Amino acid sequence: MVSGPSASNNSKDDDDDPSRIAAAAITSYQRMDTDDNNDRREEEGFRRPDHIGARRTLGNFIVMSVLFGANHGCVVSCLGIASARLGSVGAWQSAILMITYAASALLGSTYIVKRFGPRNSMCLGMLCYCAYVGCFFVATHDNITFRNKELAAYSGAVIGGIGAGFLWVSQGAYFLFASQDHAQKLQRPVEESTASLAGYFAFLYLSEEVALKLLSSMIGLNAVFGFTAAFLNSYINGQVVPVALHDPDSKYIGLLSSVVPMVAAGMSLFFGRISPIIGKGPILIFGALCFGGVVLPFIVQPDASEYGWAALIAVYAFHGTGRATFEGTLRATFADYFAYENEGAFANIILQNGIASGVGYILTFALLCETPSRYCIEYNDGTLHDVWTFELIVIVSAVVAIVGYLRASFLQKQEQLLEYGMIQQPQNDLQNQTEEESEDNIILLERNDYGIST
Repeated sequence: MVSGPSASNNSKDDDDDPSRIAAAAITSYQRMDTDDNNDRREEEGFRRPDHIGARRTLGNFIVMSVLFGANHGCVVSCLGIASARLGSVGAWQSAILMITYAASALLGSTYIVKRFGPRNSMCLGMLCYCAYVGCFFVATHDNITFRNKELAAYSGAVIGGIGAGFLWVSQGAYFLFASQDHAQKLQRPVEESTASLAGYFAFLYLSEEVALKLLSSMIGLNAVFGFTAAFLNSYINGQVVPVALHDPDSKYIGLLSSVVPMVAAGMSLFFGRISPIIGKGPILIFGALCFGGVVLPFIVQPDASEYGWAALIAVYAFHGTGRATFEGTLRATFADYFAYENEGAFANIILQNGIASGVGYILTFALLCETPSRYCIEYNDGTLHDVWTFELIVIVSAVVAIVGYLRASFLQKQEQLLEYGMIQQPQNDLQNQTEEESEDNIILLERNDYGIST
């Protein structure tokens, strides 16, 4: 039987055994190494780019840019026609808007953004912009007194100017936070995210401003003809016909192209007959739809090999019908609307159409893509081109042309009704106009007495 002290000595011998000490050391080292590897993996997992989160941040930022651009585009469109629609009241309204805008940015914008946060401040600022547009609409109403017109215009300018002051400050703060979040999720420098997000914002913001300003003009009718002509001559003639008709030598281009003036000539006579009956407006709208019809088939079916003679002749006939409205009805409409300045009006037709055509021809070859797909088409020279974007531009310009014409037609009718006295001006407006004319007559009489003027 082993005594206590002997067992104790054996235990000490086991603790001092070199092999046991070495084994314990190795086990401890392996455990430490495993812990270090786990920590390293966790650290690497934390640093791995979060592409899904970055796309979510970018999507939210793009939605903000679209809404912001639409809101601001409405404001600058009203600002652009304020003096034309409201006269001196519009000029004062614009001045008040800008002065309160500067005062708001100087005095309270930073506090509001810090107090409510960038997102809430932007929402509040855009609501103020909506109030400005609403007041502008009230001020341009025909059946309103001069005093109420001033009240609506000036109060809207004050509200809009105050909102604009912190709207842009909050947009800058929101942009910075979104860029930082985007960069952090992609594990890249913030400078790269600010550059890309700024590009998206500027494009959407300015594009919507252009579109909303075009809605109050007739430039869209000229632009859609220019874009469609470029699409037909560059893409359809150059890339679709050779594939669809197995015509590498372009033998059929002249035949198909002759369809355009032939249809345009016949439709011009037809439109001239029916124009006195239905008016020029429906014809212009139909022409814009025909221009859209040139592009729409290639949105539905971009494969050129699926087209034959009948489909291509229909496309060229659509363009010929649209051209008939451009060469005849549109010019007649310009002559009616701008009778006081015919030369300048027709010069604008050439200017707008020429710029749109030039841009269109450039886009047919400048819009490139990298991977062949349904709308990334390989041209005859082997290069890949994004036809979807250009087709979308043509469709949008057709829609803008229709809405812009309707707006211009409405304004023209309002001016005619005022001219013929079918809409009465507010009594205060007539009184102010009479007082101004009498003051001018007094000044002229005084000058005549002194022989200054005759």
